Amino acid sequence: MASFTAFPLRFRDAFLRRTEEVEAIVQLFRVMAVTPHGSWAGCAHFGWRDYFERARVRPELISKAVEEANSALRDLGITHYRVAAITKAGDSQRDIDSYEVSIVSTEAGAEAIRLQL
Repeated sequence: MASFTAFPLRFRDAFLRRTEEVEAIVQLFRVMAVTPHGSWAGCAHFGWRDYFERARVRPELISKAVEEANSALRDLGITHYRVAAITKAGDSQRDIDSYEVSIVSTEAGAEAIRLQL
């Protein structure tokens, strides 16, 4: 069984903590959601925070966030997951928007992952 590095990075018995694949993907997307776009030197497409912050006045930025997320996944060598959609959650408050991210696996028979941000 494969294991994946868990976020946030923590040590357990002198090794980086590990987790299951789906949990690692969910944690990666949570990090992407709070990271400013382009702020990580390792991947120019990484980060959605700017898109979410400006989406209230420029809703078209959400489709750009989907494109950038999928570009970031490709840049990171993660080829068996992609973002299918990002939609504004119906329970968003007046001052705080929340979003649902639909992540799909390219493997046959895998269920979509829905992540609330």
